[in-house]
Amino acid sequence: MQPDKHYVPLLILANFALPIALGLGLAGWLGGFCLLVASSAGYVLAHHNTWTVNSVTHLWGFKKGLISSAKNNYIWLGPLGEGNHHADHHDHPRDFRKGFGCSGWLLDPTRLAILALRATGLVKGLDRASRRQEAQIIARHKVGDSQAKARSAI
Repeated sequence: MQPDKHYVPLLILANFALPIALGLGLAGWLGGFCLLVASSAGYVLAHHNTWTVNSVTHLWGFKKGLISSAKNNYIWLGPLGEGNHHADHHDHPRDFRKGFGCSGWLLDPTRLAILALRATGLVKGLDRASRRQEAQIIARHKVGDSQAKARSAI
């Protein structure tokens, strides 16, 4: 099954067709136009939010020798969604959790939202890394941190 095959139709429905129809039904043409503008502004702001998180985490904090160019997780990006776990996302991109180990549960609103949707039955079949993959990722992080400390001590 292709999970994102309905993305474009849902995008058009949620961001354009539904607001116009709701606005037309509630307040006529002016209402339709106003809800379309509000919906479009929300869509643009959501994309800017996403691109800000991506830009900040990839521009600052690069460490040589690591697989991902997004090394650092910034707590101040937490309110923007995945910002405080963006580097973790690159370790196993299909995992619904954005962090591993003890720190993985800290400040991860995306994970909590996905778990809430699963509890209501709206989300099924969550992907996650196996325990072996998690151990490899954590070990790779520790080796990378040790190598970075050794390089800075020289």
